[in-house]
Amino acid sequence: MKNIAVIFGGKSVEHDISIITGLGVVKNLGEAYNVLPIYISKKGTWTFGKELNNVDYFNKENKKQLKKCFFKPNDNHLYIEGFGKKKYEIDVAVNCLHGLNGEDGTVSGILQISNIPETSSGVCGNAICMDKVLSKLIMKASDIPVAKFEFFDILEFTKSKDNIIKKIKDSFGFPFIIKPARGGSSIGISVAKDEKEFSKMVNKVSKFDNKILVEEYFDNFREINLSVFGFKNEILLSSLEEVVGSSGIFDFDNKYKKKANIKRICPAELPKKIQQQILQLGEKAFKLCECKGLVRIDFFIVGDSVVLNEINTIPGSFAFYLWKNAGLTFGRLLTKLIEDSIERNNTQQNLNFEYTSNVLDGITNKDFNVNK
Repeated sequence: MKNIAVIFGGKSVEHDISIITGLGVVKNLGEAYNVLPIYISKKGTWTFGKELNNVDYFNKENKKQLKKCFFKPNDNHLYIEGFGKKKYEIDVAVNCLHGLNGEDGTVSGILQISNIPETSSGVCGNAICMDKVLSKLIMKASDIPVAKFEFFDILEFTKSKDNIIKKIKDSFGFPFIIKPARGGSSIGISVAKDEKEFSKMVNKVSKFDNKILVEEYFDNFREINLSVFGFKNEILLSSLEEVVGSSGIFDFDNKYKKKANIKRICPAELPKKIQQQILQLGEKAFKLCECKGLVRIDFFIVGDSVVLNEINTIPGSFAFYLWKNAGLTFGRLLTKLIEDSIERNNTQQNLNFEYTSNVLDGITNKDFNVNK
């Protein structure tokens, strides 16, 4: 029986959403696996315990102390503190960490140097897609349509506010979207209607990220979601979903509150030409941004044009709902993710990591005394 580590929580503003995704995975992996939940607290502490299988644990004010856990470099075991030499050999890690310190590739790096297969896009894919500026620059350079955008650092804004405003006005003008460049779950997203609002919004957004993205605002658009799955050298494409909300901007409350007035239409009712364009752009973006495993790509339809908004490398609940028309349950989708991550890791391990050279021949300790 394979040991599957499910990592969730995290030192991120998307902490609570990650808990929902993580518990969904824990509950749906089934009896074919030995599930080992790893919860990372808001302060960044890695913990392990049976209590993590139950959502009630996270709703308690006085939580029972959990055992700390950790990985070691070049060692695919999970070590539990307080149990002597208690450890588990990990076959696969299911990465459920949304946002920074998880979806940005940092935890992927830990798993990679510990020789543990994982289900997400890895260091490179996660890092590219988490930074919306970087991913947009890459897609724009490859003729994938994105909204007009500008970006700046908060330090740059304090020094050159007028120049930044002029640049934005020349590019697309007010109103525009402002948000953290490396954020998720629509936390911190706002619409700036004039310069006064803009300055106020910059102060708000800079609490979440010092790199700030501004994008042109679309008065009328349709939001379409697509999940792309790179499974065993194949690119699988899900059904298309249209998300219809109560307002033009889907902020955190609109997305996740139970009373939110959101309607999901799947499959989306779209002209065949638009459907084909979205599917082709989704596959191209997946390959271009070094994505692996399963991602969700969000598009806007503006008039007759398709615009790629962003790529989520660890979507909430792994966007399993987009795969229902393909006959995949959440459990079966997770099994395929696990199978794919093992195969990808095996391919990686077959690469040659050694190179024999004579570069050290003749070098002595005296050669390092560069200051003499």
